[in-house]
Amino acid sequence: MAFVASEIYEEKLRTAAPDSSAAFNVQSQGCSQIRAFWRIASASGASADATAAMKAEHSDNGNDWTDVPDGAFRTVSKGVTFPAEQTLVLYPTRKYLRWTTTLTGTTPTATWGLEVAYIS
Repeated sequence: MAFVASEIYEEKLRTAAPDSSAAFNVQSQGCSQIRAFWRIASASGASADATAAMKAEHSDNGNDWTDVPDGAFRTVSKGVTFPAEQTLVLYPTRKYLRWTTTLTGTTPTATWGLEVAYIS
């Protein structure tokens, strides 16, 4: 195994979920494994059901995206003990990969960071 590339999304407060990260071409980099670490420092909102979720999506063409099987971190709600830390190991089967976040509830916010290592 050899390290190919990494992505780091700085830990900061997010008040709206970004649609997704930029697509990473895993095939051109020769990636056979992806390791991701999601650290959630806090989550809050006006409603009791405020949550933060993160998942990986993949695509053959960079336009049509589907969920990566077993590629979602556990959803975090504002009632858990922080920091909440989760790790995923994925084995890419399509050309492109991106990360998508979702915040739900009334005025949800979350402070989180993501580190991704691409390995050949």
